[in-house]
Amino acid sequence: MSSLVSFLILSKKDNIFDVEVKIVHQDEHYINDMPNFALQIILELYSNIKEGFIYNSGWSFYPFNKEESQKLILEENKALLAHLLELSRGKKLPISKQEYERRQKENDYLYEGENTSGMGASGEDYYLHLRPQYKIFCELAEQYIQKVEVVKTTNYPHWQDTFEAWLDYQETWGFPQEAYDLHENTPAPTYQLQIAVNPANLALLHHVQEKCFWDSAAYNIETETKNYTRKYEVAVSKQLLYDSQTTDNKTIANQELVLLSWWNNLSVVWKDVLQKNLFLQSNYLPNGIIRQYSGNYLTTFERFHPNNVFAEPSLQDLENMCKMTALYASGCRLEDLSPLKMLQN
Repeated sequence: MSSLVSFLILSKKDNIFDVEVKIVHQDEHYINDMPNFALQIILELYSNIKEGFIYNSGWSFYPFNKEESQKLILEENKALLAHLLELSRGKKLPISKQEYERRQKENDYLYEGENTSGMGASGEDYYLHLRPQYKIFCELAEQYIQKVEVVKTTNYPHWQDTFEAWLDYQETWGFPQEAYDLHENTPAPTYQLQIAVNPANLALLHHVQEKCFWDSAAYNIETETKNYTRKYEVAVSKQLLYDSQTTDNKTIANQELVLLSWWNNLSVVWKDVLQKNLFLQSNYLPNGIIRQYSGNYLTTFERFHPNNVFAEPSLQDLENMCKMTALYASGCRLEDLSPLKMLQN
């Protein structure tokens, strides 16, 4: 798998560490600030040490040699780290050469009636690769990771994700070659995360050391789960589009007419986008929407809420739509942005 990002551990103190995340692949767009991503950083560094990937090469650097690195993995911590790594990547189950050859011949990739990720061989060792347990991993990540905060961004977003580029090239992806040539030396976007581990699980950080640097294919694996919902708090906006002190009945009536006229003149696509956004932002924090939905556009809505049918919005619903400060509409084929004039926030 190609590298999506690189990690550089900037600092560590007590149960908190800072890491710089650089986006190194043009297909990676999002700032990942969720517990499962933070736990993957800890586990990847553990895996690199465990597997002996201690090189001073272009794609990684560690401020210790292989012998020193082994002392960083606490004996009492190995079982937990190995278990969490298996949940996120899938477990390798040893099999004999004979079983490997039989399975290949019979195209048998089942284990206890369930599909596996595949099978393989390393030297004389043969194995089945069981599927990752993403839902369990995400749930445990919320227990072990106390906080993930974006404290700094640089050169973000990527030039491909700017409105200027979209307007210049009339594209949101698949730009002409001259666009890529023009931005060949544009610095890669980076963001800095501050990650706090639950103090009860401080031992998880024993091997995390400043100046460790490596490339990674880590991403938000919440998008791989079907029955997992983060424990978001509900956000209640206090900011109104209209003056909350206005008591003049005629003014209120005019405002209602403006809202109804605006809604009735929207296209079917715009109504769908706005109602989905209102539903999401009424039930999840905006950051929760970003983590859960933006990675796969609003098509993810159908996967998580397949039976949701929207009724005609009330006047209160329309007012709430106009209070939204963010709108997610990627991949919805919107052709006209004029309805945004009502979303003044």
